[in-house]
Amino acid sequence: MRLAGIGEGKIQSYAQFTYRIMEIIHELFAGKHADHMTNTGKHVNITNLTREDIDRIASAIVNRKGWSLSTITIALRTLKRLVHYAKHKEIAEGEGNYCEEVAHIKPDRYKRKAMREDKVRATDLLTREEFLKLIEAVPRISRYPARDRALLYVMSCLICVYSMIREEDNDY
Repeated sequence: MRLAGIGEGKIQSYAQFTYRIMEIIHELFAGKHADHMTNTGKHVNITNLTREDIDRIASAIVNRKGWSLSTITIALRTLKRLVHYAKHKEIAEGEGNYCEEVAHIKPDRYKRKAMREDKVRATDLLTREEFLKLIEAVPRISRYPARDRALLYVMSCLICVYSMIREEDNDY
């Protein structure tokens, strides 16, 4: 994969998620697509998986407890790459070049949802009273109260400046 222009971080991510996806595949299909028995159980042959099987795997990924939308995006992208490579022995280049079993899976849909979730709402921000209580609590809990209090003030100033810039951008 390194030769295909994929960075080291993505390769590590794909490796980690490939293991997780193989666990999901094993949970779902241990008996159905098994090639042979070993002393550790049945192995699933990914090349035998159908589009319906892939949809079941994708559904299991999307409904996985504790996974954020960003994690789901990475797992679905890994699933697409894994299945395509298993069936064609090549790395798919671009969105339109995946095999028919996985071409319909759109991981970026979950990425867009995650980006919408990450937006800060007015209710997420501290009120003036909450901020002052936080400043008052610093000497009781901090080893370096002067530094930490100054840091909180600087962060609040940066947030104010950022929000003013955003308001100016929205005026156009």
